[in-house]
Amino acid sequence: MKKLVKIIRICLFVAAGLSLVVLMGFVGSSMKDQECRKVQIEVEDDGNYFVDEADVMDMLSSKGSRLQGSRMEDINTGMLEKIINTNPFIQNAEVFSTIDGNLNVTVKQRTPVLRIMNAKEEDFYIDENGVFMPVSDKYTAPVMIANGYIFNSYAERKVKISGYNPSDTVTNRQMLEQLYTLTSILRKDAFWNAQIEQLYVNEWQEIEMIPRVGNHKIIIGDVSHAEEKLGRLLTFYKKGLNKIGWNTYHTINLKFKNQVVCSKN
Repeated sequence: MKKLVKIIRICLFVAAGLSLVVLMGFVGSSMKDQECRKVQIEVEDDGNYFVDEADVMDMLSSKGSRLQGSRMEDINTGMLEKIINTNPFIQNAEVFSTIDGNLNVTVKQRTPVLRIMNAKEEDFYIDENGVFMPVSDKYTAPVMIANGYIFNSYAERKVKISGYNPSDTVTNRQMLEQLYTLTSILRKDAFWNAQIEQLYVNEWQEIEMIPRVGNHKIIIGDVSHAEEKLGRLLTFYKKGLNKIGWNTYHTINLKFKNQVVCSKN
């Protein structure tokens, strides 16, 4: 009896497997003959508005290929992803088809964290991954601005961000890398992210921070020990400026170790 039950189970298992193979073959055959009924585009809502659904559709149609009405088998989803990913405002695109005849396109935009206006009159963004982005006529991202004596150019395409500890001493580090690092530190802290609105590189290649509150500039120098410098500044804000007034000084200098040096208005 046990042997018979075992045989029946094996037969049922084999039958189920064969049914699955037949079903997969049917699905595959159906997909080959299926026409594209609809192109469904989703641009993820991440607070950036560099591209929209219409822009993505224009990219898909840029090669003159007609998608809607074409056989799914003839649509090269990998090539379409490459076309969309050439857009400098897009971080990643996924294109896939479904059995009901839909071609689905999901797009993730790049997230800029810093806008550079360099000494060569170039204007561009650096995104959260250190990759450069052009500015857009369509949308202006509300991010921190860095300007002044910045000589790095857009042609460098990205900053080197791997293996860097912002507490280390800076030696021969490119200015854009320092600005990106400082911006990343400021963005992690709610107070500094709200307080500092601009970075300026002076003629001595020192970084200055321009605050939203207070009629003063903050000389941070380079980004070595940046978090410790910001800690000193926060203490000075709480124990100093809160008592004597936020417009008392025109310069607050954090360059010197364990010191906050100020110049009065």
